[in-house]
Amino acid sequence: MNCKFAFAAVIFLSLFPAFGRTPRPPKQSDTAILQQIERGWAAAFVHKDQAALGRILAPDWRGQYPWGNENRPQALAAVVSGTAYVQSMTLGEMRVRVFGDIAFSTGSDDERSSYAGKDTSGHFSWTDIYARRNGHWLAIASQLTSLPK
Repeated sequence: MNCKFAFAAVIFLSLFPAFGRTPRPPKQSDTAILQQIERGWAAAFVHKDQAALGRILAPDWRGQYPWGNENRPQALAAVVSGTAYVQSMTLGEMRVRVFGDIAFSTGSDDERSSYAGKDTSGHFSWTDIYARRNGHWLAIASQLTSLPK
C-alpha cells in the first residue's frame, strides 16, 4: 500500500512541477517595458528627476530637438538647472517596435514647456531609439519635432 501511495505521489508531483513553489509574476514584454520607460521619462522631465533620466539615457545618447542637439551631460544639466523646463506633459499614442536588442519607440505629446526662457509649449512628435545593454534598455538617440496643433 505504501508503495502505491509513493508511486501516486511521484506521478502527481511530476504532473504539477510548480506545486509547493511560490508563483513568479509573469515576465513583462519588451514592448510593455519600453512603454513604461517612456512614461517614466516624461515624468522625470516634469519632476526634474536627474537620477531617473540618468537611468534612461545611455552614456552615448544624443538628442535632436527644435532648439538644438544635446548629448547626455548637456540634457541632464539642462533639466537640473531649469534651462529645460517642462511644466506638464501628456503622452499621446505610442508605438514600440522591437528588433532583437534594438527598439524604436514613436509617439506624440502635448506639453507646456520652455527652453532657456523661451516658450516651447506645443504638440510634438518623437522617436526614441533604444539598445538593450547588459539586459537593460537604454535610450541611445532621440528626435523631437514640433507639430502644428
